[in-house]
Amino acid sequence: MPKLRAAVVDVIREARLVSEKGISLQLRLFSFFLLFLVIMTLEALLALFAFGVFSKGQNEARRWMEKELDHIAHDISENFGKLSVDGVALSKKLSGHLEEQLEDYGIKPSDLEAHPEILTDLLSDSFDYLQIALEKNKFSGAFLILDATINPSLPDAGHSRAGLYLKNMDPSVASPSLPIIHYRRGPMSVVRGKESVYILPQWRMEFKTTLGDMFDTVINTARDSKLPLSRLYYWNGRPSLEESYEQNIFLCVPLVAKNGTIMGVCGFDVDAMLFKLQYTPENTTYSKALAVLAPLTDDGFNASSALFAGKCSASPSCMNGVMSVYDGNFNEFCADDGVKYSGLYREIVLYPKDSAYAGNRWALAVMMPKEDLDAYISARKKPIVMLITLLFLLSIAAAALISRRYLSPLYEALRMLKEKNAAKYTKTRIPEIDDLIEFLNTQDAARKEKKQPKEVPPTPASGMLDAFIMNVGTLSPAEKVVFNLYLAGHSASEIADILNLSINTIKTHNKRIYMKLDITSRKELNLYVEMMKEMGSVELVK
Repeated sequence: MPKLRAAVVDVIREARLVSEKGISLQLRLFSFFLLFLVIMTLEALLALFAFGVFSKGQNEARRWMEKELDHIAHDISENFGKLSVDGVALSKKLSGHLEEQLEDYGIKPSDLEAHPEILTDLLSDSFDYLQIALEKNKFSGAFLILDATINPSLPDAGHSRAGLYLKNMDPSVASPSLPIIHYRRGPMSVVRGKESVYILPQWRMEFKTTLGDMFDTVINTARDSKLPLSRLYYWNGRPSLEESYEQNIFLCVPLVAKNGTIMGVCGFDVDAMLFKLQYTPENTTYSKALAVLAPLTDDGFNASSALFAGKCSASPSCMNGVMSVYDGNFNEFCADDGVKYSGLYREIVLYPKDSAYAGNRWALAVMMPKEDLDAYISARKKPIVMLITLLFLLSIAAAALISRRYLSPLYEALRMLKEKNAAKYTKTRIPEIDDLIEFLNTQDAARKEKKQPKEVPPTPASGMLDAFIMNVGTLSPAEKVVFNLYLAGHSASEIADILNLSINTIKTHNKRIYMKLDITSRKELNLYVEMMKEMGSVELVK
């Protein structure tokens, strides 16, 4: 760590001196390293992007949503399809039963509204049909609404309809015992003496209908249509029932007599609790994920008529009105209060193609708050980003350290030259630097030799010549080669060419030859050579 810190400090110091002395060699080398690192980092990032590493969290979330969407959509299509079939079957049974009873009273189905006195008996005899349907099926309620009222003299009789509404308060429990039934609508005399039925404060005598609600829609459509009963059932999202704060989706099927008279409506309901128990997304990672079943309009999701299933909340309070839908990698749903959800959706087919309500579109979405999804995706990216950042910083520090260590021999050599102490220089085993120092040393020696006064060496005595010839025998093989070439009359540059060596290397050999022969200059060497020629002693040294 101290070396790494020192390297970084050196780079910073060098950067500060750029404006004063230009770019130093170390800073240039560091810059090249840094450029290389930047290029490598960019290539690594491109590779990571290409292999989807950065979009891993996003892809995981999308795959999970697609899987849950497939699973829940399959279950809803299957379960709601079965409910539709059962609702049509219930309508046929009740229609036949009511028509038989009316025949016993001698009353036509079209005259039902004119005979309020028989309505309680009709409802009492129909109670068992609804109760049996609740026992055999997993839905949360069954109802029957007749197109008549028991009290036609009341001021609001035009919007009051006699009927029955039974709620199964535990439809998710498979048990051979009778379901826990709450009596929500109908004459009190119908359930008198029935111990398995409970009356709650939400009970009312009759249904309150309004223009355009589920009752009015189903009755009018059935009267105007020639379609079979299997094409006349209607799914109604979260209707408003008097004194009830429950959220439900109602399956409504018209009660049709043999002559085509519409006697009323019957069907089932799926409430928010049952929907949540059956269709909550199965995951602990996305704790705020929701499954939403809602009517689909041109403007988006009609959240006011939707059911929600999730671990966090069965019905988010912010989801009301129409939620706008925007396409992207994830669909974005915007609630009325501006809260955004991200997810995926697909249309759910609840009607046959030739149904009277085929134009009514429903859709299923799996979504979660956008900020939660973004936070999850960011959390998956964070370790990768931190790792890349750490590696990049470590690479920068390593570049500073390497550039410093790489140039330290050169800096040391330059320092020795500045101090004029190159003779004490220790070899670095870097040929370029060592050759440079050796060349400079030779240059210094040559300059010193030129400065000395030229003296003609005295003629050596025969004893000195003998010592010279004896010293020739101490030369190394390489030095003997050079010496022989001198004997042959070649100059230093010619010898360098002949031996294919640098002039600096020849000068080094000269220095060693002079030292071993105990001479100080080339002139002295030539003098001994001339004397050897005169004495006839000149021959190649072996």
